[in-house]
Amino acid sequence: MESWTFYPVFIATLVSVMGLSYIAVSEHTGDRPRPLSELAVAEQPLLARFRNILLFCGALFAVTVFGFIVPRVNHPIVVAIFGGLMIGGELLAALIPARHKTAVAHAVLAQTMALGMLGLAVMFWLGLATFVAAEAVLALVMCAAAILMLTDRKRFIMYELAFIFSSHFTILIAAMALR
Repeated sequence: MESWTFYPVFIATLVSVMGLSYIAVSEHTGDRPRPLSELAVAEQPLLARFRNILLFCGALFAVTVFGFIVPRVNHPIVVAIFGGLMIGGELLAALIPARHKTAVAHAVLAQTMALGMLGLAVMFWLGLATFVAAEAVLALVMCAAAILMLTDRKRFIMYELAFIFSSHFTILIAAMALR
């Protein structure tokens, strides 16, 4: 019998891709490029939507990562550590907005989340028996997107979305590989 913890990753990926893409498309302007979290703090309803997406999807990813993937993967402790960095960073970044006094704290949490995402991608690439090529490509896309986020601030949001969505797909593929 299939564990129910396998399925939340599909819902989380769908909600995140659709929700974050909507925020990026509806709020991003070329003359004033900003990351997703900075776009979200512009208006209270938008911040609420952003927080809800992060909290809901973070909880669903946590169910799949800790309930399905960690018990089945090689090196479960390392995967759990990177999963904790990703989920913890995501949930706390959702609660601490990227504005004024809390902007630095939010940035640190977002970078912690990114470290966890990239760490998971690399662990899946190196630790899975199937879908290795897909995990390798996604991990490399995430590395390229991270470098581009640091060097090309004008298109930051595009690289940010590529990084986040690639991370989601690494988790989804890992769950399918371990099924």
